[in-house]
Amino acid sequence: MPPIYISSLKLELFKTAGIEALALWERLKQEGRGWPIIVGDDKKLSALVESIDDFAGSQSPEQILKAADALSFPEELKIADKAFRMEIIANLRRDLALPDKDLPTRYDFDGDGELVALSPQMVRKKMQAEVDSELELPVGEWPATVTPEKMPLAIYDGNWQLRESVNILRVPVSNSAEVFAHLRWAGVNMCPPSEVHVAAMRKWNKLYGVELVALTDDSITLRASNRPESKEDALDLVREQILYCRGEAETLAPLAARLMASDWWFFWWD
Repeated sequence: MPPIYISSLKLELFKTAGIEALALWERLKQEGRGWPIIVGDDKKLSALVESIDDFAGSQSPEQILKAADALSFPEELKIADKAFRMEIIANLRRDLALPDKDLPTRYDFDGDGELVALSPQMVRKKMQAEVDSELELPVGEWPATVTPEKMPLAIYDGNWQLRESVNILRVPVSNSAEVFAHLRWAGVNMCPPSEVHVAAMRKWNKLYGVELVALTDDSITLRASNRPESKEDALDLVREQILYCRGEAETLAPLAARLMASDWWFFWWD
């Protein structure tokens, strides 16, 4: 199949059925002529191409790789996260000093499943709990059962049906960490810069055999050949992943348990 061109990039495009996408990805990887990434249907391919074009004027791949060499992951993200949380806590403390009538409105579900405004007393209780915890997620209870992540979401439609047609791009790099530098992939919503993706992939590949399988304009799917062996290791890994991609989890244990039960890691920047 002839290559397609995106800005100055030369990428080979392959089309296949969703049910065969992972097998084709494996074959392309084994050929050793670049790194394949599953990108989804034509709509997702167009969105990815548009995002790549948006980053075309930023750093060169060589500059991104050099920046990743100098980056300490996840330590630098921890520093930024601490500053971010402290700013929020300062705002919470300021709001706690307000009279009841000026408190921000918060909502929660009642016993009937209806979303209702919380009383000023409950608002203060929740805000104080957030200040006391410094916004760090509690571990919570370890689940009795775990639902593992599915294969790359890019091969499914919104109803969890395999797509009839899926696109795969082959990027002219030797490993999946370099894909982020070559495509200058970053900056979508709360997404980290490209060098952070490179540094994260390098570390997780070394520790867990992680490889990039699918990439869209706002998400990535990774596959690990080694899972965390203990709950402590899994919890430490989850804390890294939350720094890398903020989600809406309330406790750490369910996420950590999933890492011990599945090879698939999924990140989405909304």
